[in-house]
Amino acid sequence: MPFLAGKDKKVIQERFRELSGPVKLVNFTQELECEFCHETRRLLEEVAALSDKLTLEVYNFQLDKEKVERYRIDKIPAAVRLAHRFAMESDLVTADMVEAVEFPHLVQRYSVRGVPKTVINEKAAIEGALPEPAYLAQVLQALD
Repeated sequence: MPFLAGKDKKVIQERFRELSGPVKLVNFTQELECEFCHETRRLLEEVAALSDKLTLEVYNFQLDKEKVERYRIDKIPAAVRLAHRFAMESDLVTADMVEAVEFPHLVQRYSVRGVPKTVINEKAAIEGALPEPAYLAQVLQALD
């Protein structure tokens, strides 16, 4: 089942026609302990197929060590991707990711004790990675 509806594909294709040059999408994935890697790859393949200006390179985080080092990949942040997927689905949702070490004032402000930490409307928080249904339930509960 495709991620993008037909009308969305057409809109995206129109936007991609405005690209002035080639765009390379690079995806790092792994088979174990990566709940959304398969879906991410499928979505990227679907997007890349919408324009001949896009190419997709997929690397295995565990096996392609040279590429991991070249692109300085140190983790595959499933929780961040999930939050960004929610934001892409709705204009009412925004998502941002920060490195805790680089923003100690945010660590203090939100009492970060573990990562990932998701803050919802400044009044609720999720600490740790959750499967999508549990994550959605937490977000919806925070809205009540």
